[in-house]
Amino acid sequence: MRKAIFTFIAIVLVAMGIYGYHSCNTRKSEIEVFERTITYADMTEYINDVYGFAIRVPSFFSEEADSLRDEKGHLRFGYHDEGANIVLEGYVIYHQGQDNESGMDSLAGVLHATSQKPFKGGFILSGPHYEDGRYVDGYSFYTKYVRSGKVWFAYSLLYPDRYKEALSRLFQEIDEWQIWERPRLQFKQAVDQTPRALSE
Repeated sequence: MRKAIFTFIAIVLVAMGIYGYHSCNTRKSEIEVFERTITYADMTEYINDVYGFAIRVPSFFSEEADSLRDEKGHLRFGYHDEGANIVLEGYVIYHQGQDNESGMDSLAGVLHATSQKPFKGGFILSGPHYEDGRYVDGYSFYTKYVRSGKVWFAYSLLYPDRYKEALSRLFQEIDEWQIWERPRLQFKQAVDQTPRALSE
């Protein structure tokens, strides 16, 4: 009888170990699948029709209407899965005469930013995500601000911390972001059938 009980307990423990191992691997594979998807996804460029600024977003992100914002200079796109909510936003803030440094310090305080990276004409802020003044556990933001005229143009990423390594393409996209539409190349077929790139 004792042998049967020990055997039963051993089987249960092995089954629990296999289940735990499988659960960990499943979670890891979800992030790996997302990373592969975003690495090879086409990027779609969206242009705000009021201010004319452009942002590029992975083609599988969906455009979202945000009922909490009625600003005309706002673009919002998201990817929502069982384990992740990832949001890309483009928006405009009036700077009221602030220079680069004071604007960066002011926004860093409001957003609880833990990192500030200034550059000529703008800055990048990042840190833990807060919503309505409350810390949202496990989420962070990464936002680039570029000054033009009387406004700061912003391109922002909100993401779950566990997805950070999988989002390197979006971090790079924000780092290299230009507020105006990027020039496109057109191809014209010459007599000898060799393609030549002609800029607009």
